Amino acid sequence: MTSLRVAKASGGDPATIHYTILGNGSANTILGDTANNHPVPRSLYIATSGNLQMLDDTNTWVTYAVTAGQILPFRAQCIGANTTANVVAWC
Repeated sequence: MTSLRVAKASGGDPATIHYTILGNGSANTILGDTANNHPVPRSLYIATSGNLQMLDDTNTWVTYAVTAGQILPFRAQCIGANTTANVVAWC
């Protein structure tokens, strides 16, 4: 049996790494910061329910009440200090 491998398409491939952002309210978590291994995510997975404060590309802060298990297909630039949910960023 032959194994088929599919080449990754630029910008269209699924997430290949992840990291956790804890909603502790202490500081903003800047995404896209490769020095701290926080690349901009392709989507966000909500691990625990709470509020999620995000910064978009127009520098507008938005806050959502989110539920555990929810997936947000959003490329946030920053997760705000007012976030109480624990989030997994898929990149």
